[in-house]
Amino acid sequence: MKKRATLGIVLVLIFSIKMRAQGNGDITTILQKCIDLPELEQLYPVNSDGSHKPVYVLQHGVSFPENTAVSKFGKRVQFVNKGQLNSENIGAYFLFWEYKIDQDIANIDFVYNLNNADGNPKSVRVILTMRKSDGLWSIVNTKTEGR
Repeated sequence: MKKRATLGIVLVLIFSIKMRAQGNGDITTILQKCIDLPELEQLYPVNSDGSHKPVYVLQHGVSFPENTAVSKFGKRVQFVNKGQLNSENIGAYFLFWEYKIDQDIANIDFVYNLNNADGNPKSVRVILTMRKSDGLWSIVNTKTEGR
């Protein structure tokens, strides 16, 4: 009897770990699609040598797991808190307001904030609906508003 109970507990643990890993995979895939949006490509800041600066995601409102592996321009996206924005002089970052994944539908609402070279701050709000079909996420609706 103890062996069956132990086996049952082990199977439940394996199943929950598998589901958590699958969910984190969806989180990562969807976040990568947000960062790779063509509407944002020309807004990413560059260094004086023409190389792109790192991409930042503010861990406020919606926070992502520490092991979320997303990249842009060959560099890993950096997750920061509010204090780091000022202390590290971060002028461009993503702030996610909604990040809802329900089975095969995802609703995402975020703002990309940046300070232009002329010193004027700019925000671009993006609202996305994504659908998962045959294991692949695709964007089915995009609404972009600039401020």
